This record gives sequence, C-alpha cells and structure tokens, in this order.
Amino acid sequence: MLRIFRLPRRPPRWAIPVVVVALCVLAVSGAVGQSGRVIGDGVDLYGTFWFYWWIDHCLRTGTDPSFTDMMFHPLGKDIFAHTGNNFVDAVLAWPIQAILPYPDYQPVWVGIVLVGNGLTFWPLARHVLGRQSWATFLATMLWTIQPYTLFECMTGRLTQAMVWWVPLAVLGFLRTGESAGGSASAWSWHRLRWPLLMGVMTGLSAWTYWFLGYFLVLGFAWLATVTLVQPEGRGRLQLVWGWLLAGLACLVVVAPGLYAMATAADTGSVPGLADPTAGLFDLPRTLGNNVAQTLHGIVLMERHGQPQLTTLTWILGAAVAMGFGRQRGRWVGLACLIV
Repeated sequence: MLRIFRLPRRPPRWAIPVVVVALCVLAVSGAVGQSGRVIGDGVDLYGTFWFYWWIDHCLRTGTDPSFTDMMFHPLGKDIFAHTGNNFVDAVLAWPIQAILPYPDYQPVWVGIVLVGNGLTFWPLARHVLGRQSWATFLATMLWTIQPYTLFECMTGRLTQAMVWWVPLAVLGFLRTGESAGGSASAWSWHRLRWPLLMGVMTGLSAWTYWFLGYFLVLGFAWLATVTLVQPEGRGRLQLVWGWLLAGLACLVVVAPGLYAMATAADTGSVPGLADPTAGLFDLPRTLGNNVAQTLHGIVLMERHGQPQLTTLTWILGAAVAMGFGRQRGRWVGLACLIV
C-alpha cells in the first residue's frame, strides 16, 4: 500500500545547525583540501589576501596595522585613513590562517563565515517565526545562502560577506521594544540586556565594515519611526530610553575609530571627503570609476559580474511581502530603504 510521506509538524531540534553546516560545506567543498584552490575570483580577492597576511604579520610582530610602507614606498599608505581599519574578519580568521598554509586556509574560513552567518540569524528567526517551526528553518537556510553574501565571497570581499552581528542587532531592537512597558525596573538586567545587545552588535558591524554600521543605523531609524507612530504602542518613554542606551553602547564601541578618523580628517589625511562648502541637497560629484549615478547593482553587480537578483525577482518578492507579510509597513519600508 502506497504511503504518502508527510513532513512532521516541526523540524527536529538538530535540523537547523546540521543543515546550515551541510549547506556551507557544500558551498566550499570544491576548494577545501584542493591545494591552490580558493573561493572567489578577481576584483578584491588579491587585496583580501594581502590584508589577511598583513594582520597575521602585525599580530606576530606587534606592528600597528594602521600604516605600512610596503605600499607606495617610500611614502607608504595610511591604511586607517583610507579604509578605517576594518580588520575584524581578518583578526577572527587568524587562528585558521596560523594552522593552515596559504592559500588553503581561505576556503575553510569562508565556510566558517557562512556558518556564522546562518547560526547568528537563527535566534532572530526563532524569535520572529517560532522557536521550532518550518518557517524558522526555511528562513535560516535562505539567509545562510543568500545571494548577497555568496556574491561577496565570489568577488573576494570576505569583509562584506561576514554579517554575523546584524541579526543579533535586529533581535536586540525587537526585544527592546517588547520589554518596554513591562513591570520590570528600567535598570534591571532583563530590560538592559536587549538595548546593550543592539548597540554592541551595531558597533561590531561598523568595525567589521563601516558602511554596514551606517546602513544599520539608517534601518533602525526607520524601524524606530514606524514603532513610535503605532497607535497601540505603549511605553514610548521606555522605548526611547532603550534606544538611547543602545546608541550609547554603540558609541562606546566605535568611539576610538571615530576619534581617530576625526583627527585624521582635521589634518587632511582622509581622501575623498565631501566638499565642506556643498549644500545638503547638492548632487554628489561624478566618481572617476565604474560606479554610476544610477541603481547600479540591482540587476548586475560590477561591470562584468554575475546576475544576482534580477528586477523581476525584486518585484515578485515585494508584491508577496506587501500583500501577505506581517507588519508590512515596518519590513517593506526597510527593504525600500536598503534598495
């Protein structure tokens, strides 16, 4: 007698971590253990290898990573003034780099980055979609192999591919809102931990890649606005207090970088700063590279890149979200801001 297979009502507890690891192993399996094979191609791959080597050199010798005369000798390069010392991924990869030879450590580290992306998204998905649901399972899988991070890996930009802190920052924002208006004291750890999580994770995102922290702050500004205008909202004063605490925690994390960058800017060491005499609404000047003043990157990343998310995909996804998504105003608006 033919028996129809039916999915269980919920996935096993081990399913998400096991499948996340399996997907990531599959993604890098063509390069792991194959001498000389790495994940990705040109664009920024060579620069990433150099900076990983540079951090390895600095950690072994106690050298300040902010400046080197190995570029543009004898003048050298002010790495901090040019890039902001986004070395978090390179520092975390250092143990792998110390154990495995060049370049064989790179595919292993890419796999770890992808696993970390998936596992740090899991708590957020579990909170929003249910502790043990198929929706949580599917959302975590999709986030783990999302086109953005895979594309960044493909082009050698491992710094941008590591988004470990982003889901935890969003989780901190959501839990900050949910804990507002409760009976717990404003100074209790039960309430303080969520804005602290939000702020610290946003700060770590900024140190990982400064633009990522900047975009996170813009996203939180939108989410906070939508939250405050909701008619059923309660505990608005506690909400604002929580967000201020998150901002303070973030500021503490990024303060050394902000102070050093402001000092460098005052001495004229930072290239590419905007014209201080330009008006707030003046159009940016045309850049001298391939970045056009259009929505460059929605259909095709880089001039000779691979199709990532076509316009049709965006339109279909937006239509589904606007028609059936829960809290559509919050998340669709955030998606529009990201685009």
